[in-house]
Amino acid sequence: MEKDKENGDRDQSSESNQEAQGPSCGVENVADMTQERLLDLLKKAKEREDFLERLRCLQAENENYRKRVAREASRNRLWGIRDTVQALLPVLDNLERAMKAQAGSAGCDSALRDGVALVLVHAREALARVGVKQIETAGKCFDPAWHESLAEVDAPGSKPYAIVEEVEKGYILEDLVVRPARVVIAKARAKPKAGSEAEPPTSKGSGPSCEDA
Repeated sequence: MEKDKENGDRDQSSESNQEAQGPSCGVENVADMTQERLLDLLKKAKEREDFLERLRCLQAENENYRKRVAREASRNRLWGIRDTVQALLPVLDNLERAMKAQAGSAGCDSALRDGVALVLVHAREALARVGVKQIETAGKCFDPAWHESLAEVDAPGSKPYAIVEEVEKGYILEDLVVRPARVVIAKARAKPKAGSEAEPPTSKGSGPSCEDA
């Protein structure tokens, strides 16, 4: 009996030792799994951040491409309008010449003159609707960006390089020159000190600054 009791106590002690060891192994496995899980989460977070960064770059590139295409489309539209207007301007010039010729003719048919005048009005309105404007020349100084000089003449009382006559009208479409205004300008006065003539303006923006008369 006593021997059986000792064996029973020994078995219980062994089971207690195994139970005591069991939880320790479980904690160690959980710690290992937690570390692996943490590394996996960090890796996925890095991949997500890289993906978002690539997405942001693609969005920026797409936005830049969209703006560039819009600018090119707008510019192409302007060039198309400019080419069409350039082809129609000689017709407009001839209508204006016809009006001037009829104004100086005493036997001109008034109905014909009124018809030509009406066509001119409609043509100018059509140009204005697409953004075409006439280049100003009256009271202006020669600017090579907008004007084309056909001749220089002596013009007492006028500033050097001032426009004294408009030979052919010029037109612009926003910042595009459809046709420069063809003009006659006043000659530059000789400078007493330097002994040479003034140089004409050579760039946009510098043309309107004529010398004092």
